Amino acid sequence: MVNDAYDAQGSSFISAPAVMIKIGDYFNRTYRERIGQSSILLFDQPLFILVFVLSIFINKYVLSVLNFTYPTIFQGWQTLVGVIILKIFVLCSSNKAWRVSRLDRYEFLMLLPHFIFYVSAIVAGSKALSKLPIAVFVSVSGLPASCIFLLDNLQESDSRATRIQLSSAAIAFGTSVLILLLDTQFEEEAHLETTNSPYYWALFYVICLTAQSLYARISDTHKYSALDKFYYSNLFSVIVLAPASVYLEEAFQALHFENSQQTLFHASCLLSGLLATGVGLLHCRTSADPDSDLTRGRAVAGLISFLIPVFRIPESALVQWLIFLNLTSGLLFPFDEMCHEPAVGKPVSLATLCKTV
Repeated sequence: MVNDAYDAQGSSFISAPAVMIKIGDYFNRTYRERIGQSSILLFDQPLFILVFVLSIFINKYVLSVLNFTYPTIFQGWQTLVGVIILKIFVLCSSNKAWRVSRLDRYEFLMLLPHFIFYVSAIVAGSKALSKLPIAVFVSVSGLPASCIFLLDNLQESDSRATRIQLSSAAIAFGTSVLILLLDTQFEEEAHLETTNSPYYWALFYVICLTAQSLYARISDTHKYSALDKFYYSNLFSVIVLAPASVYLEEAFQALHFENSQQTLFHASCLLSGLLATGVGLLHCRTSADPDSDLTRGRAVAGLISFLIPVFRIPESALVQWLIFLNLTSGLLFPFDEMCHEPAVGKPVSLATLCKTV
């Protein structure tokens, strides 16, 4: 038949889908042999940038324009979508890459700090993004990257980092701090209580991200894949944020939330959950690749969001230049290779941290 083909010996039939899979595997092997792992820069990186930009734009639209300021509900919804999608992949895919390891009590306790930092970070990030301009939020989000990169390399005499990378990390760190101090909205929020200030939540968000990355270095969690952590972090978030939304009465307030563009609101919430899961899955896909460096992808995405001012940008020209310098410097030093995954580069140790402090 037309849809079938003989194998090499001509003794049995191979279906057309099997032929296409074998052809695809052949081209994939040939492609990686000739180009190597740098293929991530040709496909996964642009896809990550696109999904990341769309995700942060949609989140900002829901939080600021539609004014849905209930982080436990919003983030609980996003993580619930993530759990459902990952569960479908686990049940329906025969690929071993989509398998999620089971946790016993000891393993759960070992990962518990990671889960807590994850939930705290997404809630704090949601509250900060609801008021801060996207460019400011993305710039401040680079603080853990620059801070840990400097910790990794300034304390080691045999560091592999170049002067350009170290200088870029120092510039990114300094400009992030200056952006927090000089943004014109700081004066507008000065009269508010500390817990209502977006800068308080941005700082808390940065602290949680840094703690999450450092805990991955000093704990015995290296045997768990990025997919394991992403799945169980989302599951833990759903379990924690559901009762938290009731305790904080956000669940009851969200039930009475009405918007003149209700259909658009529901579509945006659904899209935000899908895009947030997409960002997480792309990070899981590339975390094991030694050539993966999604920090540069985040920097490019931040530059795009800054150069395409769909939402409000800082009015101060000085802050605008600091943001541009911050995001540009983020292109010149790696972070994911040396921070999230300690297999590459020298991981920061407890002794290093204590010496630094």
